[in-house]
Amino acid sequence: MDAAARIAELEAKLARAAHERDEYRKLYELVLLELERVKRHLRAQNKSERVDAEQVQMAFRQIADLILPPALAEQIAASENDARDAERAAQGQPRRGPHGRNKLPEHLPLERIEIHPPEALRQCACCGKAMHTIGEETSEQLDYRPASLVRVQTARIKYACACEQGGVVVASRSDGRHAPVVERGLAAPGLLAHVVVSKYADHLPLHRMEERFAREGVHLPRSTLCDWVAQVADLLGPITDAMGKAMLGAHRIHTDDTGIPVQAQGRTQKGHVWTYVADDADVVFRYTPRRKSDGPREFLHGYKGYVQADAANLYDRLYSDGKSDEGGAIEVGCWAHYPALIVIRRVFADRLRASGTMCRRRRIRDGVIATRETGADSPSGAIRALGPGRSQLVARTRRGRFVSSAHWC
Repeated sequence: MDAAARIAELEAKLARAAHERDEYRKLYELVLLELERVKRHLRAQNKSERVDAEQVQMAFRQIADLILPPALAEQIAASENDARDAERAAQGQPRRGPHGRNKLPEHLPLERIEIHPPEALRQCACCGKAMHTIGEETSEQLDYRPASLVRVQTARIKYACACEQGGVVVASRSDGRHAPVVERGLAAPGLLAHVVVSKYADHLPLHRMEERFAREGVHLPRSTLCDWVAQVADLLGPITDAMGKAMLGAHRIHTDDTGIPVQAQGRTQKGHVWTYVADDADVVFRYTPRRKSDGPREFLHGYKGYVQADAANLYDRLYSDGKSDEGGAIEVGCWAHYPALIVIRRVFADRLRASGTMCRRRRIRDGVIATRETGADSPSGAIRALGPGRSQLVARTRRGRFVSSAHWC
């Protein structure tokens, strides 16, 4: 048989295989359609008459396996997966990685447990000699060692001379790394840190910590735990004061307050926590029992930079009006609270209801909403990366174009 005839025969076989593949694909799709129809029918049945849909799907899968050869079924499934991956890539979605167990972090301490076969099995059945180690099979599990309370006994050794004339020498309580954090306090530094982190980072109330310590056989009243929290706050006071002073050198400060319930004698009253964020980096919290201007005025006294806050009048005395020396900060208005912008939106809404026209006013309204909700004109993202001076200029230019277009419309 010459080469031309051989090529023609192979082409004919290839065409028949392609035709059979298409026919099998049609049958496969018909089976899947019938499966969906049956599943919809089962869902519509009464609860007592229903059949498990998974069993029906398994039966149809068996039918599909009988109709399609295994190799062709795998080929069809692979092509469908590739099509889905291509669609995900076109939509900008990441390709799904392989499923499975994640590798445990390397920084965790490792405890190795070696399990050897019984002594009887380590004798060769052929020659009777002892077997030698040739390798191992390893697997890892993640375990937890619960924290526990321990007694730390600090002994300061006393020294004296045998002549009994030189006096007694003992180490000072304030010397060395074993000096107590709280003078004559029961809690060591590790326990104090654990209580504070559990309360403020893990949001675990003190009465639950009291119950947890009780399970370990140690009675620590919540009043004692509360005293420890107050003592830690006093110890950290110089650090937070230094952070507040350093914050006054920031380019801009964003501040806002949040009302919180505070337990008082026989009742609950409302307090306020003020949050100060400097250049989107440093954060300092302050508490005041009332929502008055004294809180921000005292914290931001002498600040000459930019202050971003809402339109509450309690911030007015922070800003410089050119007539007095009381305030020196520069106000950075918020789009969501800016009165002029609210008026513009109301005017647009009234005109839309009156005229029924959407055209340009619809675009301006959407622009206002987008600016308020997503911060389109705030120095964020790529604009923030330009630095304080450049980002301020770019944001001011974009904001100016937006407001000009709003008035023009």
